[in-house]
Amino acid sequence: MKAMKKVLAFVLAAVMTVSLVGCGEISYDDITGDWTTKTVNDKSVEEYAKALGTTVEMAATNMQITDDDKLVVTNAATSANYVYERKSNGIEVKEEGKDDILFSMVYDSDAKTFSYQMDLGDGQMLTIVMEKGKVDFTASGAAVQ
Repeated sequence: MKAMKKVLAFVLAAVMTVSLVGCGEISYDDITGDWTTKTVNDKSVEEYAKALGTTVEMAATNMQITDDDKLVVTNAATSANYVYERKSNGIEVKEEGKDDILFSMVYDSDAKTFSYQMDLGDGQMLTIVMEKGKVDFTASGAAVQ
């Protein structure tokens, strides 16, 4: 019985060790680079822009994620700098020098996309999915590069 307890303890320890290895943070290779809006509330950027009565350039957002934990968000009207912290399933975005999380982005390794939610403040939530690429805000038609 004593030997059985030792074997069981060893097996449980091995399982816990293996499970911890699988819980590591996502790699910089997965997340760094240029990202752009793919969908907003399950609509393509083109469909979302049309529903708003605006252009793709005004509806899309670019994000540049660097391996030094910096994130730059750009749209046709503005640009803002943030920092981020990698988590096992994505990143948490914060203002530089502040601890408050502005939003969390979840990385889908199968689809190779990021998704996050944005509260517009009037009870309306947007679910935004980002894909690798970059929209040229100066180009007519805003092609993804």
